[in-house]
Amino acid sequence: MPGKKFNSGKKLKMTLSWDKIYYLEINEKYPEAINAIEDKLKETPGNAETVIRLGFNLWFAIVEDDRMKLNLPIEQYANRFMELLNEYRSKLQDNADFCFSYGLGLSSDYYRFVKNANDIKELKKCEKLGKDILKRASKIDSFYKKVIKGKVSKDELSEHFKGRGCFERYFNIS
Repeated sequence: MPGKKFNSGKKLKMTLSWDKIYYLEINEKYPEAINAIEDKLKETPGNAETVIRLGFNLWFAIVEDDRMKLNLPIEQYANRFMELLNEYRSKLQDNADFCFSYGLGLSSDYYRFVKNANDIKELKKCEKLGKDILKRASKIDSFYKKVIKGKVSKDELSEHFKGRGCFERYFNIS
């Protein structure tokens, strides 16, 4: 029959909308949010917003795991964070949001992203990389310069991160 689509019997996986992902982020449903964003990345590889939110959620889940006692696969999350950073850093180096989200995570929790936490050289290198990426964010966008210096208002944060649940949750503006 012309125009009729053939169903091979395979179940089609539908990716969640950003609104539904926002709900998961705001409600600290880290594994579900991360999985949904991973699905989005498969659907639209290289999409900047997807890469940014995925990285920020991975980092935030790692940090929140201690507080919430979630027993998340933090080593897997840390490895994925670094994979994304390495894969997209050159492509998104001029995106301030990318630089901020990966730079913040890496500079503040660098010890979570190294292979050997006893290797001082590796620790310092990882911390420096995070600080360099974070500094780049502030050079690209003056908003991040204000964020880093702690001179940004709650209204400015709300406006900049509106609808981006992981950031709203982190900055407590939801």
